[in-house]
Amino acid sequence: MMKNYLCILGCFLVFSSCKFNRKSGKPDDAIKRNDGLVNGLSRVLEENEVQIGKVACRALQNKIIKFKTLHLGKDFGFQNSTKSCPPIISTSDFALLNVGVSGAQLNFKVANNYSGSFFEEIITDQEFSLKYFCPKINNNSSGEILNTFDHSFNMRNKIVFKGTIEEPEVEIYYFILKDGNTYALDKKLSFEVDISKGDLEGNITSQKLQIMCSNLTDSSEITQVFIP
Repeated sequence: MMKNYLCILGCFLVFSSCKFNRKSGKPDDAIKRNDGLVNGLSRVLEENEVQIGKVACRALQNKIIKFKTLHLGKDFGFQNSTKSCPPIISTSDFALLNVGVSGAQLNFKVANNYSGSFFEEIITDQEFSLKYFCPKINNNSSGEILNTFDHSFNMRNKIVFKGTIEEPEVEIYYFILKDGNTYALDKKLSFEVDISKGDLEGNITSQKLQIMCSNLTDSSEITQVFIP
């Protein structure tokens, strides 16, 4: 079942570099393809969004060194859950994952007999969309940063920095160009970043992936919540 699911997500992985074996963060309202809040239109990030983005990007950048020097080989516990497209089937279970590295990429591997789904890639500032936005945010002096970027002729990503300076949240929306200048929402990745200066700086406390179902109304969900 997991392999089939990953095959369906294969195209998404090419563009997002966000590899997973299934599941993501805290409960959230279902995404809707025609929701005005998640349309594909561009706008300039507001100053408070830029400041939240700077905090999140800095923590995710520092995370790389800290995880490679302090956490390689260590086990992390997560509460993982999934919800399928209709007919809806939901799962929820505990996952013990081990921190590893493949090339320059930090990743999780199963640490026990867990056979469910999980996010394989450990998110840092090198995640596909963040690799584009973080340098612009960190080097910006005017605040004129668009919240979208087109990475192919028919694919657009939009980023949202929300929450607070103390508890930053990141949302990445993936759109597909339809007719003319109309973009249709395809997927949404959301996560919360630990910005503490301790060993777990940059740790993702909660992450969720939502993928539009074929009925264009519902979405499947993959959620992974860190258990301290």
